[in-house]
Amino acid sequence: MRSQSAATAGNPLAMLELATDPDQLALAPEGAPLQISSRISQAFLRRLGSVDEVSHQALVLAATSDSAEVAILERAAARLGVELSALEVAERARLLRVEAGRVEFRHPLARSAIYAGASPDQRRAAHRALAAVLPDRDVDRRAWHLAAAAVGTDAEAASALREAGIRARDRSAYPTAAAAFERAARLSADAGRRARLLIEAADASWQAGFADSALGLLDQARVLTDDETLVDIDDLAGHIAIRRGSVRLGYEILSSAAERTRGERAAMMLAAAAVACFYAGDPARMLSAARSARTMLPADASDGARFMVAMALGMALTFGSDAAAGAAAIHEAIALAERSPKLRDDLQLLPWLAQAPIFLREAGTGRSLLEHALAGARARGALGALPYVLNLIARDQATTDRWAVAEASYREAIELARETGQGMELAFGLAGLAWLYARRGRANECRRCAASALELSREMGTRMLEVWTIAALGELELALGDARAAAEHFERQQRLLSTTGITDVDLFPGAELVDVYLRLGRSQDAARVAADFVDAARAKGQPWSLSRALRCSGMVAGDRDFAACFEEALSHHGQTPDAFELARTRLAYGERLRRGRSKILAREQLRQALETFGQLDADPWTERARGELAASGETLRRREPSTRDELTPQELQIGLLLAGGKTTREAAAAVFLSPKTVEYHLRHVYQKLDIHSREELTRALADQQA
Repeated sequence: MRSQSAATAGNPLAMLELATDPDQLALAPEGAPLQISSRISQAFLRRLGSVDEVSHQALVLAATSDSAEVAILERAAARLGVELSALEVAERARLLRVEAGRVEFRHPLARSAIYAGASPDQRRAAHRALAAVLPDRDVDRRAWHLAAAAVGTDAEAASALREAGIRARDRSAYPTAAAAFERAARLSADAGRRARLLIEAADASWQAGFADSALGLLDQARVLTDDETLVDIDDLAGHIAIRRGSVRLGYEILSSAAERTRGERAAMMLAAAAVACFYAGDPARMLSAARSARTMLPADASDGARFMVAMALGMALTFGSDAAAGAAAIHEAIALAERSPKLRDDLQLLPWLAQAPIFLREAGTGRSLLEHALAGARARGALGALPYVLNLIARDQATTDRWAVAEASYREAIELARETGQGMELAFGLAGLAWLYARRGRANECRRCAASALELSREMGTRMLEVWTIAALGELELALGDARAAAEHFERQQRLLSTTGITDVDLFPGAELVDVYLRLGRSQDAARVAADFVDAARAKGQPWSLSRALRCSGMVAGDRDFAACFEEALSHHGQTPDAFELARTRLAYGERLRRGRSKILAREQLRQALETFGQLDADPWTERARGELAASGETLRRREPSTRDELTPQELQIGLLLAGGKTTREAAAAVFLSPKTVEYHLRHVYQKLDIHSREELTRALADQQA
């Protein structure tokens, strides 16, 4: 996609006009002249003075061409009966120059001015001549020229342009693909074909990040089509509605469309509808949709459809029914994804790949799918999918030891969600970032993100994101030492889970409630919560919830029994990637050991907890662990802050991409910046880390890489 500054060479008036119509630039074919206003056009054309008709046609041909090669222009000029020598008048006016076999306009707006000042017949004649002389290798350019030369419908041009759109989509040039499909639709006489092309244009627009354009194209297709194509329209419209924040509407669109079709297609739409219910916090509808999807799935279904249905059913069972059965279904889905390369390369399934291992929270199962999903979304430049994938990746990173990277991922997801109008993803990112800030004790930032996330969640009806945000506020007060305020938030979280019927033990704030109740002297409440927590965790049978629940048992158990509880908790922690929860268990274990006067054993646990909290920059928890170690009689030195901690989230993100082997240009494309901007950030990274090479960068950031 061309930048405004590149397309206008910095002309401020042209940039202002483009700002009022950004789709002109985003959805135009590469190399096309801009459609500028007459006032800008006349400013350039005045340099020419009066020009005879032959010279003017030669100028229009040069302006129309997206090739600067004189040889191509000469052949096209011959078809028009003009000579390229007529370009001399424009050379004298310093609008262009001809040298070394090429025609170069001195300013991109000079080209646009000549093109805009031509009559429609002159422009069409130039496009037709260029289409006739372009070599076979320039099939896409030929298609665009054929389209521009057409008057009314044109089957040949429409077909050529659709093929160009497919090639653009395959190379992830979604804006160009959208423009090609939409123009092909305008050139098609058959209403059904026009509708299908408009759907393809809408899909490419959505992936390019233009949600409003995509919905407008779907509305145009809707009035042209029959029932079967309406299913295609509603499939895309439902997915867009979910990402923009209308999760209920997305569910209704998809479930209604599924009723009008059958087999694999119906099953996949119902699976997507089920996930909409997850974010809406509606486990009953989620399970109903997931079970219907499984019923619809044919025996010969593709791996992709089987994966989606298994994931939807596993998530639904985990969310509000049978967590153990849900985990089994998700294990089945992950195994299917790991043995199917075709499934893993399906753009539609990339977010599902990222979601799978997060639901299990296991150290080994499905971990490779996370980075595969992110790499796939980045490589394809799929802005429609990228905010969702980034949020899921960030949520996983925030439950490992990669908190700095998680913050960078959340920030990128939030920025892209704002740019692409994805309200649900914006709320997701803000809720996740608030949760991360809470654990680090960054109170103002946490509360600011949480307030925005809660406002969005209530507006959109995303009760699941509301649960996460309330949990973040509780985590903040717990980290800051205000047990009473923390208890209020966690009890509110518990009430919301109960009201919605969400039963997943992983969302239950049992570990946090036990901690705050003990701080408040409510030992009976703590024991009751711990007992219920252990029962639910054992029923689910997954290591993450078991480790947290057994920590609670250790915190409330008698002097004879607590050590066994903590040791069992630690054994389960070894099966999960969650560094913070492991450190919390070691801290609680060390506290019990110290109070039991086993100071030497206490120090072993507390030292490890302190080290992990320090690595995560979980400052309130670091201070708590330091206090416990000091109380055990150990003398401590203050931790020296790492220079790496001074990197901004964007600097860290860029550093990690380059340390992972990407070139400057590849890193720039991945984070949607210019190579010069990446180099600017890289210089700061080198200065802050006091390094001078990519090899040193790789070593410096080794512990933050996947």
